[in-house]
Amino acid sequence: MPEPEENTNQCPACLEDLARPATCEQVVGGVVTTYLLGLKEDVATWPAKKPASTRSVLVDHVETVSGSKLTMKPGKRMFAISAKKGSALLKYELQGESGSKSFKASLENNIPGLRPKMLGFLAATANQELVILAKSRSGDVHMLGDENEGVEYESAEATSGQNGNDPTGADVVFSTEVAAPTIYKGDNWDELQVPAGESDDNAGE
Repeated sequence: MPEPEENTNQCPACLEDLARPATCEQVVGGVVTTYLLGLKEDVATWPAKKPASTRSVLVDHVETVSGSKLTMKPGKRMFAISAKKGSALLKYELQGESGSKSFKASLENNIPGLRPKMLGFLAATANQELVILAKSRSGDVHMLGDENEGVEYESAEATSGQNGNDPTGADVVFSTEVAAPTIYKGDNWDELQVPAGESDDNAGE
């Protein structure tokens, strides 16, 4: 009789003690005022998570495999978006019925200044699927969007203000639905802002 096949779809809870953070640990709220945004269709490779059957600690459910990187197609890159200080909010909301729960991941922020370049950004990305990397103040990089479903606009409102002391700019909310949050462990934050292949081409000159 053949041996039964291993069930690779197992999703062990891998529970462990969750201790209160030490007072010296970085637990400052908020995300940094700059995040990276790219088009989902421009992504060449996606970072992987450990298979469910090999997860042994809690972070395995959310962290990508070390060394597994998000990369862009030749000539493509991610773009740095500067949000108004104190306006960026990253949020995960548990949703769904018992036995089929998932998360809604969202990034809310204000992009200051009602300028043509900013309005062009909204117009160019309004109907696109996106991927976002947002770094928290504690240093973790959260990835919104994956190969199955990208990030889309949930809402966007641009205003000029009415008076000279009124703020101008756009309040933007990006969101996507995911099985679990994703913490990106790749170390290529700066590289992603350069068109893929450009540095290699220049090195050969």
